[in-house]
Amino acid sequence: MRKKFLVCIALVLCLLLLVTMFVACNKNEDLNEDKQKETENREAAILALSNTLLSADSDTWKANMSDDEIAALSDAGDYIISNSWIDFFCDVILDADIRTSKIEAINRVAAEAIKEEKERRQKASSQADTTNDISEDAKTVFEYVKLFVSKSDLLGKEMASLAYELLYKVIDEADLVYAEAETICLRISERGDLSSATRENINAARKEIERATTYLHTQLPETKQQELIGQMAKAEEDFQSIFTTMYNTLAILSVDISSLTGGEEGGSSMSSLSTQDILNVLASLKKTIAESNNYFKNNQESVADVSEILKNISKVIDTMVATNNIIGTVVSVVRYSGTVLSVLPFAVSFLYYSWDAMDATFVDDIKSHVLGVEQPLVENYMIFFARLIVEYRKETDTDLKTSKDYTYDRLDELDSYVDNDQYAALIYLAADAVLNLASQMRYVPGDEDAKKAYYNSILTPVTLSMGVSNLKSKYEDYLVDESERNVLVEVASTVYNSIESINAEIITKFKLAKPTATTELNDDWYINYYNAAMAAFDDSREITKESLNPDLKYYIDETYPYPTESPVDYVNKIATNDFALAEDDQASKELKDYADKVIVVKLLTIIPTILKAFQS
Repeated sequence: MRKKFLVCIALVLCLLLLVTMFVACNKNEDLNEDKQKETENREAAILALSNTLLSADSDTWKANMSDDEIAALSDAGDYIISNSWIDFFCDVILDADIRTSKIEAINRVAAEAIKEEKERRQKASSQADTTNDISEDAKTVFEYVKLFVSKSDLLGKEMASLAYELLYKVIDEADLVYAEAETICLRISERGDLSSATRENINAARKEIERATTYLHTQLPETKQQELIGQMAKAEEDFQSIFTTMYNTLAILSVDISSLTGGEEGGSSMSSLSTQDILNVLASLKKTIAESNNYFKNNQESVADVSEILKNISKVIDTMVATNNIIGTVVSVVRYSGTVLSVLPFAVSFLYYSWDAMDATFVDDIKSHVLGVEQPLVENYMIFFARLIVEYRKETDTDLKTSKDYTYDRLDELDSYVDNDQYAALIYLAADAVLNLASQMRYVPGDEDAKKAYYNSILTPVTLSMGVSNLKSKYEDYLVDESERNVLVEVASTVYNSIESINAEIITKFKLAKPTATTELNDDWYINYYNAAMAAFDDSREITKESLNPDLKYYIDETYPYPTESPVDYVNKIATNDFALAEDDQASKELKDYADKVIVVKLLTIIPTILKAFQS
């Protein structure tokens, strides 16, 4: 009996095992089918994106062209280089933590942006004979960011994954991209059926690849490459969490708020929305601001570490000449991200603690006195900032009786960016320009020459920074078209003059000379010029840094004497003052007088100026 019982159990177990195996096999088959389908869909999405990106350069290019098809192109070499980089970029997207549907969305955004850019260029070309302003319809970087954020539907963690993969792989694999392009060029060049135009283009491409590879190895030797890769790998988790926070914050601020105020597609004009509708949007925005503020407050060390990594990467790739738009995009991502990370934590903190000031009255007043006025006066902005300051002071228990010290703390904070980021340093210089140059010449001990020298110390690094950016751009143009030589020589001469005015010893140290008709303008020349300019920028920045902050504080003490009574009273007076609707009305005069007494209000009014600068 026991034996029969055991046999029955064995039979049942065997049946259960067979059923389990059958179900498992069917389930695995289903899973395999789903996985295969997803793989096919993902590959199709990547192929479509590749074709879209290639169409930006030529309507005749497409992904995965055969050797016969490539050989038939008169611009075969250009295609090989572009296609190699686009393959690289699409592999980055493929490896990033992004769903297939989002890749399809990225493709739609790219297609729209490329279509708009082609239409703009066509319009610009048709207007070239009638106007000098042929670029007024060009989208700014800020507008393309808004387009991408609003229509790609990428989540913060997906964008962070993409950013990390892109930066990591550019450092790790850029030389491999060029090596692959060189292999294809060599294979095609060995064919006997090439036209003379095709062969000439491929030979030019091979020279360009050799030049770019040499340049890359100069800027990124293997030891430096491994060091950066190690830093990136070690900080991957922090990097992605910080970029997620940055992306979510900027997405909310750049898309939702701009659509409220601008009446763009996907949003109504703020002036036409009800106050309650706007308050509902602000309530949802505060949640994101609160999360961001909490993150930055609790992860200061990680933010500092990632900022340092971005600075180190930027030092390498910011000098790289963009042989294609992918490298140019990476440079922009690093530069923009590093600068934003320098200023975003404090900006988020200020917004978070002052957010409750944006009540129904605040919204109604903005609709009436900013959106409802063709050219709002700065005095009107002062009122809004003063209201935010009052709320910030209340929430953080900040005592504005010591508001001068508070202002000095903000200046010290800006001053610290001078060490960390040359582009953030320009914000610091902008603060001084807004406070001084935009109003009246501040008092500088000494004669007019001393005053002039002071302002030159501020403007020189700004001018040099703009000159270096222009030098890079014109050198890239020259590599593509040698007829741009004269323009490059003119720009290089301007940079030379700036360097010489800052420190003539740098000219000697780098054996720099103004280029002439016989000067060989190659990578060695450009790298040397760039390094000399950066050395001059560092010198001028140090000179400016040594004098700017103390002098700016002296300016605040001398030009904006604080009243004996509490500055809180003055902030409250600004916050509750009537709005100025004309330059010479009484409200305007009172506001200016009050603002002169509490410099922190005037300092915060540079925010619109800074935001405008980032949009251009």
